[in-house]
Amino acid sequence: HSDDSIMTASGDAHGIEEGPASMSSLAVRMQKKLAGKLASNKRLSKKVLPDRASALFESLHALLRDCMEKEQADKMAKYALKLALKVGVLSSNGLLDGEKEQERLVKIKNHCHALSLAVCSFATVSYSYERDFLLPLCSSLRDELAPIVDYQLSDKSSARLAYFFDTLCTPAVMDELFRPSHDTLMKRFAADIDALIESQYL
Repeated sequence: HSDDSIMTASGDAHGIEEGPASMSSLAVRMQKKLAGKLASNKRLSKKVLPDRASALFESLHALLRDCMEKEQADKMAKYALKLALKVGVLSSNGLLDGEKEQERLVKIKNHCHALSLAVCSFATVSYSYERDFLLPLCSSLRDELAPIVDYQLSDKSSARLAYFFDTLCTPAVMDELFRPSHDTLMKRFAADIDALIESQYL
């Protein structure tokens, strides 16, 4: 590409255009870059995220580290945070205001809420865990997130989304998360989910 080309919000290269639209596109690109950097710096991300959201990502990270290899757990936690921050950038800049996007966001919120309630229930009620209930919810959430990530973000973001769900949504990993040996961290994670539900973030 020539020196006077930039990346648009959707990640495609085009020549620089004058006017508010091009400046808005550049601003969104910069915000997405910043979101990616924040996800790689735990100390900075804690200053940007609401306290309850920050606590949720921390407890998720701790739970994953208890259930899988450190490198894989770190990657999973970082990818989840990057995706959440970047989708937040899209939403705050009005890039998800279309009718289809709004319908998809409602479905995403509903899937997140149902999944969150299920995790909280399975974490607090002994012997209630049902893998066959959780896996379809995770799959539905991924199906609704994928078009937004694929269209609005980069190929790297799409790959991160695929990696996160491909790793999480397997019987072996899901069963491991709910083993009694991880009970303390799972209950902490569930408590942070519950706090977000109460504050209407979820």
